[in-house]
Amino acid sequence: MLIFLAHPSGLLGLTMMLCLPHLGCTPAGSNLFHRVSKKDTSLKVYLGAEPDSLDWTQSRQSTSFHIANQLMSGLFIYDPQSSKAKVKPLIIDHWSHSRDFKTWFFKIRKNIHWSDGQILLAQHYVDAWKHLLSPQTASPTAYKLFAIKNAEKFHRGELDFSKVGMRKLSPYSFSVELEKPNSYFPELLIGAHAYPMRVDLLKGSRQVMDESFVGIGPYQIGEVVRGNHLVLKSNPHYFSKKPFYQHILIPWLEDPQVAVRLFKKKELDFIVSPPSETLSSSELKGFVQSKPGAGITFLAFQLKSKMAQSLAFRELLRAAINKEALVKVLHKDLKVAHSLVPSFVDCSSFEALPAKSFEESFYRFRKEFGSNDPMKITITSNNSPENKVLLEALQSQWSQISGVHFEIQLRPNAAYFSQLFDRTDFEIYRLTWAPDYLQPAAYLSLFSKYSKNNYAHYENESFETLLQGVTHGPDQAQRASACALAQKQLIDKDQVVIPLYYPIAHYLVSKKIKNAALHFSQRLDFSLFR
Repeated sequence: MLIFLAHPSGLLGLTMMLCLPHLGCTPAGSNLFHRVSKKDTSLKVYLGAEPDSLDWTQSRQSTSFHIANQLMSGLFIYDPQSSKAKVKPLIIDHWSHSRDFKTWFFKIRKNIHWSDGQILLAQHYVDAWKHLLSPQTASPTAYKLFAIKNAEKFHRGELDFSKVGMRKLSPYSFSVELEKPNSYFPELLIGAHAYPMRVDLLKGSRQVMDESFVGIGPYQIGEVVRGNHLVLKSNPHYFSKKPFYQHILIPWLEDPQVAVRLFKKKELDFIVSPPSETLSSSELKGFVQSKPGAGITFLAFQLKSKMAQSLAFRELLRAAINKEALVKVLHKDLKVAHSLVPSFVDCSSFEALPAKSFEESFYRFRKEFGSNDPMKITITSNNSPENKVLLEALQSQWSQISGVHFEIQLRPNAAYFSQLFDRTDFEIYRLTWAPDYLQPAAYLSLFSKYSKNNYAHYENESFETLLQGVTHGPDQAQRASACALAQKQLIDKDQVVIPLYYPIAHYLVSKKIKNAALHFSQRLDFSLFR
């Protein structure tokens, strides 16, 4: 009897049945993964380790959002055929706005069905956004809708949802009133935070992410085996072209090296973010596809830590980093970052000031802390071979700071992202951020005092005021100017963030896939794969 197995030792694949206590075993005849795994219309993909939740209202992990984008479809998307950030309507039939860009009107298409056959209605958007913003949901992405009038106050429990600026106008239309004018509001609705929802199917304040899940995307959930794999199957009620690949098979693996070995054996067809050392492998050279991404990898200081509260400490660590050397260790194609916001996102060409000299910074540090007691500093990250290499390179560069020992703390993905906001057992964390929409606010709002992704616990009223200008400025020029000033506050003055590099999205793509439909936004849509 055959059974799909995933095990930390790397024993994965179609093998003779082996029952492991933490995985269990399933008869092959009742296992959808095995019934479809050998079909040409199935696609086996590696997205990473199993996320803490498949419910995108609860997760902070990119894997969850990759899956959400297969199960759901957005009001707007970035045009997958365009090399620029061109916004394209998807579910929307028509939209308009008031002269001052403060009120927006949306009409959805009438031919959209949920995967159980029910019609998609405007009320499903009202219900979904209320759910996301509700204090009881405690969603880490609720802040993405704070541009809506009174949304933030509702999220804090200060008023009723009836005061929030969202109204159903008809079965297929709704209006949104904003706190301040925003000329790019449709772009803010790209991403899982703006997806509709069937609240009649909720279990408490959570979505039920199993075979009963109902969505409007090209796929629906076919099989969930926690700790092992996920199978997506084609949604028969999908409003657009039927996907070429009828099943998407997703094994959960902590170690990407295991995924690479499976790819070589043709047991996987597609890998997201393969280990950097595989990119130069002669054996895999013909399978690597790369796309400049919209993300940023950075270090930030956790300001609940006494050491991290010291500006002299933050300044010293910044001065001791050689970004060019880090990039060479990781991969030659990476671009060194001197801004949290990439250059193709307009931020008035901001570039951080050069760090102060190491000698000057070290003098200020020792003047504040003395030179007697040895210090231990912890830098934390989610676990991956590339992150381990990066942190070890940083540890080596910081070793020139006498009297300070730097300890590396690597955690499994799910534990890292679910606990990072509440933990205080580290001074510095590493993060790669790829936002849903390509405006400066999508990057800078990470450090808003209202963001659940503000793991630095940074609070600065000057920054918050500037962030309002970045978010609500009436035109691109004013938003770009506010963006440059906000970055100056965050990076140059307070030195809470150290931008490191702009990642390039790498994939391993089998010859089975003729067109992987990769986009610089890094949004994957397996229904477009051929």
